Amino acid sequence: MNIRYRSTFLSLLVITLCAASSGYAQVGQAGMLRYPDVSQAQIVFVYANDLWLVDRDGGLATPLASPAGAERNPRFSADGKTIAFSGNYEGDSDLYTMNVDGGIPFRVTHHLGRDQFTDWTADGRLVFSTSAFTGQRRAAEMFTVPATGGLPTKVSIPYGANGTIRADGRMLAYTPNSRDNRSWKRYLGGTATDVWLFDLQDKTSRRVTTWEGTDSIPMWHGDDLYFVSDRGSDQRLNVWKLDAQSNELSQITSFTDFDVKWPAIGPGDKGQGEIVFQNNSGLFLLDLGSGQTRQVSVKIPGARESIRPRMVDVSDSISAGGLSSTGKQLDPFKWGCGARPFLESGWALGGLLFGRQRRIRVDPDSIRRSRRDAPIDPEHGRLQVPAGLVAELRADRVQRSLGDDLLAQHRGRHDHSGGSAR
Repeated sequence: MNIRYRSTFLSLLVITLCAASSGYAQVGQAGMLRYPDVSQAQIVFVYANDLWLVDRDGGLATPLASPAGAERNPRFSADGKTIAFSGNYEGDSDLYTMNVDGGIPFRVTHHLGRDQFTDWTADGRLVFSTSAFTGQRRAAEMFTVPATGGLPTKVSIPYGANGTIRADGRMLAYTPNSRDNRSWKRYLGGTATDVWLFDLQDKTSRRVTTWEGTDSIPMWHGDDLYFVSDRGSDQRLNVWKLDAQSNELSQITSFTDFDVKWPAIGPGDKGQGEIVFQNNSGLFLLDLGSGQTRQVSVKIPGARESIRPRMVDVSDSISAGGLSSTGKQLDPFKWGCGARPFLESGWALGGLLFGRQRRIRVDPDSIRRSRRDAPIDPEHGRLQVPAGLVAELRADRVQRSLGDDLLAQHRGRHDHSGGSAR
C-alpha cells in the first residue's frame, strides 16, 4: 500500500476512535451535548464550544452564541429570560450574560484568572469561583457579583467550588474543591469531593456527605439537596438526594453504563422541579415530582464541519509520551488519544499519523520516567487505552505497516545531529 494512503487511513482511524470514545455515534443524538440547564420552557447546552437552545421537549436546536472562544456552565435566570455563563472571549474565562433571544454578550467580570460560573442567587447575583487572587491554581475562592457588573463580594469560606445558595439566601451548598473535569473513575484519593453547607448568617459550616468517593455539584430544591455521587454498587455518578427533614440519603437515578454529568436544576413545567444532565452524549430530564427520567432528542441544523474526520498535524503539540518495554515503540499523546511512531536508536518520527513525517530527538531516560502518562502493556505490546476508548491500536501492526517504510523513506534524508525533543 502506498505510504501516503497508509498514513491517511491510520490518521482517520485515530480520529474516528477519538470520536467513538466520546459517544459521538449514539443513535438519535446530535453529538456531545454538555453543560445543560433547563428553564420552564427551554434547555440551553454547549455543543462544539457554542451555546444552543432547544425546547425542553426536544427538537431542532438554535444557536445562541458562537464567538471564537468557548462557553460553559450556562444558567437561566429565575424568569428564564437571561443566560449567564463562563466565556473565554478575551483570552481568559470571565462571566457573561445575554438575552435568550440573542444579542451581544455582556461581560460581567474582568479578572486575570479563570472565573467558573456556577449559579444565580434569588436576588439576581452570580455565584462563581476563581483562583485569580489565591496564587494557587487549584485553590479557588468563591464570590458573588451583580449580573449588571461591579466589584465581586467574597463568600466567607476559605476555598470553594460548585456553590449554590438556597432560595431564602441563608444556606450555601458547595464543595471545598472541584475535580469534576477529571476523567478518573472510582477515585478515592485525597482530593475526592464532599458536599458542605455554610450558614451565611451565623457563619458556621458542616459537612453533609462522608462518602470516600465523589460527592459533587449540589443543587437546591426547596430545602432538599440534590447532588451527584458515585457511591453505590455500580460506582457510577448518579443523582442522589439529601432529605431536609430526615437527613437521609436516597439514590434517584440508576445509570450503570455512563456517569451522570453536569446536572442542573430547573423549575419544571408545572413547578415540580426537574434536573437536566448529560449521560453518554445525550441530554436527559429527571422529573422530581414523578421520579421519571426521559431522554431529550436534539437535532443540530447545518453542516457539522467540526466533527468531520480530517487530517490534523499535532507534531508540535505532543504533551506526553511513553516507551514500550522493548524500547522500540513510542506513544505520544494529544487530546487523550495516542499515535505511535516507530523508535530507532533514540529517534522517533513525529506526527506521522497526521499527514506530516518528521524525526524528533527523544531522550529515552525522560520518556522512561513518564511511562505512567502513556503506558504500554509490557506483556502484550499494546497501548493501554484510556477509559472510554473503544478499540486498541496494536503496536506491532502500526510498527510493521508504517514505521519501517517511513524509516526507509527518511534514512539518509535527515540530519541526525541531536537537538531536544519538541
